[in-house]
Amino acid sequence: MAKGLFFIALMTAALVSPPLWGRSNSSVQVVANAKVAERALNREQLRAIFTLKQPVWADGSSVVVVVLPQRHPVHHQFCRQHLRLLPYQLDLAWGGRHFEDREHRPLVVGSEKEMRQTLESTPGAIGYLSGDTQLSANLVRLAF
Repeated sequence: MAKGLFFIALMTAALVSPPLWGRSNSSVQVVANAKVAERALNREQLRAIFTLKQPVWADGSSVVVVVLPQRHPVHHQFCRQHLRLLPYQLDLAWGGRHFEDREHRPLVVGSEKEMRQTLESTPGAIGYLSGDTQLSANLVRLAF
């Protein structure tokens, strides 16, 4: 019994601890295409957008959620820092909808470079980049 409790405690600590690789100590900035009218969001709005519960912006245009793969260190940091979720919890929040509803599923890109290019070229797009990434004129950092 004691071994089982120790294992559960160890696994819980591993899940809530920051990753030991990548940019665990750097901040992550939430970034949107410059054509998005919003310049500030609160945590509840951000969660609603990234859990696909808010599919449109305030002006009625479609939200395009862009994310990195679940195991990417920047994705992990974004989920913890801004959504206060673990990556698997975000995936569970999607509830499989991203496979059934192609129009409103998150767009998964393979790298931060691809994230930046997708955000720059997609009206209504929102995503995240490492805090030290310089933004082009086609991107805006959203405030909280």
